[in-house]
Amino acid sequence: CAPEKRHIVSVFKIIQELLAPSKKKGKNQFQQLMELLPNEHKAKWFAGAALNTAEQSMASVMSTALSRLNAFLDTELEQLLCFDTEIDAETFCNRKSAIFVIMPEENPNTFFMISLIIQQLYREILAVADENGGKLKNRCVFFCDEFGTLPKIESAEMMFSASRSRRLQIVPSSNPSPSYEKNYG
Repeated sequence: CAPEKRHIVSVFKIIQELLAPSKKKGKNQFQQLMELLPNEHKAKWFAGAALNTAEQSMASVMSTALSRLNAFLDTELEQLLCFDTEIDAETFCNRKSAIFVIMPEENPNTFFMISLIIQQLYREILAVADENGGKLKNRCVFFCDEFGTLPKIESAEMMFSASRSRRLQIVPSSNPSPSYEKNYG
């Protein structure tokens, strides 16, 4: 589909279509779609065992994917996710800049996106550091206010320790909260 139609709702619709009954005996819609791709395509790598699973198991996988995507089917999130962003890790690292991510306190269902943004930007910044011999040209700082209210970032401890040697500092701040204690001890 056209680039302007590639967004989270499109993914949701494609998965729904893949759940439709197959006209080809012994092959579900997902398997038929994967057959159209070259063997070295990344989608086939990620599909793994799902390519050889029974139809009922595949339906379970697809319905799980749909339920996970439901969290993204929000008008504000769609605007954020479906259009080009101005956030560029290389520019962020090489120029004096700041990124402010404002978390809507009234909608805790969106908090997971903040964790994802932090993780993704962190990974991209590490890639920029790797391109520069393992260190950023300029020191970067993540001031993560209300860090304790966010969903747990699984690799947070590693992020804190690995970032320092690359000239990236992560400064979490938070009022004491039950979620902070639960997530990070």
